[in-house]
Amino acid sequence: MQFTGPFRIEKIVRSAVHLKNLDGTPADTQNVRNVYPYNRENDHILQDFDHALLDDDDRDKFEAGDMCIVDLTDDDGTPNWGLAKISAVKPQNPKEEFHLHWFGTYSKAKSLAKRAYAPAYIDSRDDLEIYKWKKTKTLEEMTMRVHRSELRFYPFSLTNKNEIPVKIVKELVTDGYAVMLISTVN
Repeated sequence: MQFTGPFRIEKIVRSAVHLKNLDGTPADTQNVRNVYPYNRENDHILQDFDHALLDDDDRDKFEAGDMCIVDLTDDDGTPNWGLAKISAVKPQNPKEEFHLHWFGTYSKAKSLAKRAYAPAYIDSRDDLEIYKWKKTKTLEEMTMRVHRSELRFYPFSLTNKNEIPVKIVKELVTDGYAVMLISTVN
């Protein structure tokens, strides 16, 4: 029988990969050379299975304090996104409308996963956009209300260094919101 998946990796010991089926039962042990990552275009298989294990209230449940990616794609169809923290969930319909506080970065790091983000403010003195963790008297929060359909992926937290997790960056690249450049050295 040919080795096919999808499987979850339970653990890796030296060059052996212990796999389990999506339902949690042990599946197989394979050499690390025989294991390949799944293609994200088939990710719906894993997500459908994971969602079957969740209650309706737990699926994609965004709450105050969660970080999120917001789709800011223009009418011309060019993909664009923004990073925000959910500051409040509209009480009348908590599954539909969210109040956000935007985040931004000054970092020019080549990798999105290496850029530190901070809350975004508008300086009322000169209308400049400022990214910092401590608010002063002249700064006003950059906020917005969005519908659930404008949020992408799932809620997450920034890393300890205030960076977007690598998993989210990979999804931004896969979905066309960010571009990955590969160069070779001759």
